[in-house]
Amino acid sequence: MREQEEEQVQALFEQAANKETHASEHGSVLGPSIRRLSIETDGVMARIRRGSVTMEEAEAKRTGDVYREIKVGAVFEGIPSA
Repeated sequence: MREQEEEQVQALFEQAANKETHASEHGSVLGPSIRRLSIETDGVMARIRRGSVTMEEAEAKRTGDVYREIKVGAVFEGIPSA
């Protein structure tokens, strides 16, 4: 997969360097277009035990555990059901 991705990247660079690229050539390098691309992000505050993370000065002065936001994201193609 890595080699295939590298070939696609090189083809895109070559296409970008060519001033005479036509719109009809775009699909041959990129493949079929995605109809719906969804991007979702979320975060949650999680309690982390003292000493397991680097603490800021204000956190070090307080007692108890430290809270940090854990972030997650998902990118996926939406395919309509039949």
